[in-house]
Amino acid sequence: PRRVSISIPLDERRSTLARVRVTSGASEMAVSPDGKQIAFVHEGDVYAMKASEEEPYAYALTATPARERDLAWSPDGKSLVFVSDREGTQDLYRVTSADPEETRLSRSLRLETTRLTSSSEDDRSPTFSPDGKRIAFLRGLGTLVTIAPDGAGEAVLLTGWSDLDYAWSPDARWIAYAQYDSDFNSDVYIVPVDGTTEPVNVSRHPDDDARPVWSADGKVLAFSSDRRFPAETDIWYVYLTKADDELSREARLDRWDDDGKKKSGGKKSEKDDDEKEKGKSEDGEDAG
Repeated sequence: PRRVSISIPLDERRSTLARVRVTSGASEMAVSPDGKQIAFVHEGDVYAMKASEEEPYAYALTATPARERDLAWSPDGKSLVFVSDREGTQDLYRVTSADPEETRLSRSLRLETTRLTSSSEDDRSPTFSPDGKRIAFLRGLGTLVTIAPDGAGEAVLLTGWSDLDYAWSPDARWIAYAQYDSDFNSDVYIVPVDGTTEPVNVSRHPDDDARPVWSADGKVLAFSSDRRFPAETDIWYVYLTKADDELSREARLDRWDDDGKKKSGGKKSEKDDDEKEKGKSEDGEDAG
């Protein structure tokens, strides 16, 4: 017998996945509406993970040489919109799970990324409407635009020359925003999303008003302002309905309990009491 040498080439297959421990360096993060997922940006790429200390692992949603930023979850937590300059300008993209059995981005291994905008100007600061039917964002110097979640139906709500602070109303019918005018004064406005009427100035003050925030019922708009002291910023608010605006301070306070929750009932305004007494008097005269 003679020994025979046999050589077999080995085509070794190695996993391309790499697990890296990251304890700092995230440039931004966003928690899903249900609080169960966290998306964040690290070194220009987007990652998603479960909001749990028991599973502290994140999965990459993007892996490009471009820079991604400005994260925005959809209300159902099944898609994430972000800004990327992968095509030269900053455009909006949406990433969703391509696995029908696993819709969570923090666990899906099959992803689908869709480009939503392709303007010659930079887009930024996207937010979903509360009902998930529209996405608002800023374009160029300060133009406020809305689109459908698939990128269709682009509509320009207003144009501007500076950044805007904006916020959706809870019913998704209005957008509140703060914008500078030609005198470099910032006021707070509201505008209907369908564009049927012109924006309305609800703060109307010569000092700067900014960062509008809606109440949960959409009837009150809070904003920051330095109208009282130039070196101090305070929180102000405006009632958006005539009925609420005419209530006395005591009647407004009586609407809320000690935990900050709205009561089902409450004291009526003095005007309501006067009208009620007038009605009783008229009823009594008719009955007599």
